[in-house]
Amino acid sequence: AFINHSGDVYAIGSPPDNVGWPVVVPSPENPSEHAYTTILRDQAMSTSGSREKFVSIDGKRYCHIIDAISGMPTASIKSVTVIAPTSLFADVYSTTFFVDGPQSLPTSKNNGTKLELILVSNQTTIEKTLFIE
Repeated sequence: AFINHSGDVYAIGSPPDNVGWPVVVPSPENPSEHAYTTILRDQAMSTSGSREKFVSIDGKRYCHIIDAISGMPTASIKSVTVIAPTSLFADVYSTTFFVDGPQSLPTSKNNGTKLELILVSNQTTIEKTLFIE
């Protein structure tokens, strides 16, 4: 089965004759281009970004995700996608890393949960990082 709920997805098993479910992360700059492509099997994926939900004020674009500390919309990252064992992990961490940026990446190996991060910055560079959280 493949469950899609407002862009958060969970892949259970795989379709017939395939190793998993093919999934793409669209480019935040050009949705017809792919920023990242992968195969999901028994994993969840969630993307937080500014491509679909934003407001323009005086010609400046503001993201709908607000940094609780500054009270301002986030601006340095275009999108963050997290692949995780559960939808909860994927959704929580994609928003956290979107707001806090790469400096919020954990450096310790606490509980053995494997997360995969695809970060697209304002320079539209893609960083794929594997880490244990």
